[in-house]
Amino acid sequence: MKNSRRNQLLQHIAEITSIAIANKEYTGINTDAFTISLDLKLDRANVSRMLNDLWRENILIKIQGRPTFYLHRKTILKRYPNSYIPALIPKDEQLGNYLEHSLTLSHETAQEAFTGCIGYSQRESLNTIIEDIKIYLSYPQTLRSILLSGPDKSGRHHLLHGILQYLKIDKEQLLHIDCAALMLNKTTITDIMERIDATLDQEKDNIILLENLDMLAIQPSCLCTMETLLRFYQKLAEDNDLHMLILAVGQESEQLKPMHALFQKICHIPSLDERTLKEKYEFVLSFMQNEADAISKTISLSSSILNCFATAHYQNNLQSLIQELRHALSYAYVQSGSQQETFITIDYQHLSDDLLASIQNVSDLLPIIESITAALQEKIIFSFRKQSAFHCRSCCTAVYRRMASYRHLPSRSRSYPNIASRSCAMHKSWKSISFTPCPCKKSGTVSCRLWMPIASPCRKSS
Repeated sequence: MKNSRRNQLLQHIAEITSIAIANKEYTGINTDAFTISLDLKLDRANVSRMLNDLWRENILIKIQGRPTFYLHRKTILKRYPNSYIPALIPKDEQLGNYLEHSLTLSHETAQEAFTGCIGYSQRESLNTIIEDIKIYLSYPQTLRSILLSGPDKSGRHHLLHGILQYLKIDKEQLLHIDCAALMLNKTTITDIMERIDATLDQEKDNIILLENLDMLAIQPSCLCTMETLLRFYQKLAEDNDLHMLILAVGQESEQLKPMHALFQKICHIPSLDERTLKEKYEFVLSFMQNEADAISKTISLSSSILNCFATAHYQNNLQSLIQELRHALSYAYVQSGSQQETFITIDYQHLSDDLLASIQNVSDLLPIIESITAALQEKIIFSFRKQSAFHCRSCCTAVYRRMASYRHLPSRSRSYPNIASRSCAMHKSWKSISFTPCPCKKSGTVSCRLWMPIASPCRKSS
């Protein structure tokens, strides 16, 4: 009897989906629980339960709104075989936006979400973690929870940023709860519950971000209360079919282990010393470029100095690495200023004694070091990237791009880009910015910034 009702429901939705596709009408479809219950003369509660079960099995696509509609996935894919359609379409988006889009584009977009995380590539420390997270988030379920755990300053927030990008979530959509504020009496459990109650919505994804979860271990009573709070809202979400995602970030702690049972997915972020040597090189290069941008100076160092930074031991992970980089840079900065040098050149004399003393067993790493640094030159230059602003002619909205300083080689063999795509901040659409070649015709090693931007109207405004 149950299977016959299920099949009857599926056939009914498939027929309506076929009609909607034929007419290309993707709004106002009569496949909500109430209308279907009237059409098939079934109990509304049973229809609602069957619809959610079929959605969880990825047989139906849910379109959020008032009311919530359902469509038959297989029927749509017969007409649009190359389209990627998520299990849940938010109420502010249209089904038509997803049709006729290639699966490859979706895959590339998903891949780009984590490219900012050092260690995402194959055979690197975060690859398995990231792939596991993507598979977990792809499965349609109403309640999801992820705990990002690991040592302090190990890159947990970098991974969190990748997750938010992957889900296309803005920070404004998050209900941010800082457990440190709870310990400092800046907020109370009652305030937190009121904030959660005020933001819960049946028609949208409810996303809660818990920061500094490990701080709760300071007061066992608060830890117990927060555990009870999470259990309450998870049960509430399950009983009422609320779409809820709980993200938590915290250091590893023995006191927090009882809370691990509340999270469906626990991801351990390794310490800096547990990362691959290639990843440590990437961190050094990335942070050094950031410092060059921050102080608007060109930084120079040899590959030997780079090896010292990459092979050293850092007790406080990324924080210690940044401190050592800035220690060396500060001494090199003062020296370059006194000698009126164009570059800031880091030498051995600028490295701290603690950093040099922490470098051990380098001979065992030589084959790996040589394979990593084979493509690098003996002298590594970090040219600061200048922030430039351009305007859309139609709307005069500033469009920013990061413009690297290009060096003029004596042979003038370097090619210059003539088109750069950027997004118009007002219209949220793509536009082109054309550049003329640098007119100064200089040679040598002087950085040239005499580029002439010519902005064309963005597509939406033209």
